[in-house]
Amino acid sequence: EPSGMARPAQILADVQYLKGEIIEKSSMVILVDPVMFNMLSDMPIVQDQLRAAKILAINKIDLVDKSVVGMVEEKLKIFNPQAEIMHISALEGIKVDELANKLIS
Repeated sequence: EPSGMARPAQILADVQYLKGEIIEKSSMVILVDPVMFNMLSDMPIVQDQLRAAKILAINKIDLVDKSVVGMVEEKLKIFNPQAEIMHISALEGIKVDELANKLIS
């Protein structure tokens, strides 16, 4: 969903209805911006996205202090304790291949 403001559970339901086959959320990945997280995390739609994810990837780890990343991770665990949490930097290529491999395996 291009705007980033979708409700993943609704998208899965719509796709299942249209395709008539079971779609797993095994590759449901939400990219988390640690710079904007505190401002956006109170929004119900953002909380829905966090709860629906199998993988929560904290992106832009190269732009913030490690303590910020740690704080974001702790809050993500509250929203979705079952999700795998990864620390990545798309710009620097940190753990991007690892994330991609999880998506295709």
